[in-house]
Amino acid sequence: MKRATTIILFIIITTALFCSCSKPKDNKPSDSTTAAETTGTIVQTDAPTEIESVDDSWKEIYIDYLKNYEYKDNYEFALVNVDNDDIPELYEHAKQRPASSNLSWIYQGKVYSQTLVIDGFEYIEGENLFMSTGIQSGVQADFVYMINGNEAIELSKGTASRVIQGQERYNWNGKDVSEEEYNTLRTSVFDSSKAKTVDVYFSADENIAMITNY
Repeated sequence: MKRATTIILFIIITTALFCSCSKPKDNKPSDSTTAAETTGTIVQTDAPTEIESVDDSWKEIYIDYLKNYEYKDNYEFALVNVDNDDIPELYEHAKQRPASSNLSWIYQGKVYSQTLVIDGFEYIEGENLFMSTGIQSGVQADFVYMINGNEAIELSKGTASRVIQGQERYNWNGKDVSEEEYNTLRTSVFDSSKAKTVDVYFSADENIAMITNY
């Protein structure tokens, strides 16, 4: 009788252990925070950030502008970075007088230009400052500009007359000044030591190819 009772108890205990071991596991996804705390591993759950597409519509605007450029054979061109936005500016250098040079830029889908003296063009890259300089008959003229929407604002201008030695005259923003004052005032508005010039030019067709592959 005792042996029979022992066998029955053994069967009951074995059955209970088997049922507990074979209980189905919960297949719900585990909480990432809990998993991180348990394992000590940082789990990245954020979705990857999408890269914003770059608007290249400016390319077609410049290409159309250059294709229809009047007297394009009389000019040479270069892309420059004056105001440090995503769209370069276009410097149009006249090959000979009496034509004037130009700086062009795109604003709200259209090309706008500022007429410049043919002799010299300097710009401080990314700082939205450029200067046009011309010398004729011994008189130097300096004009400092910045781009503002659809126009270029003239910030300062000056003339330095060196026609007659010993009778030099300097004027800055309508006020007569000494040569030293002229140079100081000019530098305070536009520091040429930080400026760039254009040394390499391309034809209109070459610029179209460069813009396409920009």
